[in-house]
Amino acid sequence: MSIVLAETFKEHGFRVSPYTIRRFLKRRGYKKLKHTTKPSLKIEQRQARLRWALQFKDWTIEDWKRVIWSDESSVILGSLRGKRRVWRLSKESMDKQVIQYRWKGRKEFMFWAYFSWGHKGPYYV
Repeated sequence: MSIVLAETFKEHGFRVSPYTIRRFLKRRGYKKLKHTTKPSLKIEQRQARLRWALQFKDWTIEDWKRVIWSDESSVILGSLRGKRRVWRLSKESMDKQVIQYRWKGRKEFMFWAYFSWGHKGPYYV
């Protein structure tokens, strides 16, 4: 980004080093971080998630100990996933301008596993 900004300044008759731009952004609290990645959800899906959260908001630790959680992760072949960066303040992680939505693709390996309060289950590829 700093190189792009330096070129933009140059087009308008100003010569600014990319390093000067980086120092300026860092002094103002900006960091070069990964995009916040989250699934692209429809309004109905967001509403369903909120209803679920509100349904269980008063559960105790003992209630949650009886739950089995599952999770998945993926590896995408030939992708730059995780290598792109954006300059932003820490508090801006959920701003729409810095979120990169992800979509399922064909060149993707999925890993799945589960866990509970006192147990980690097997994993599957």
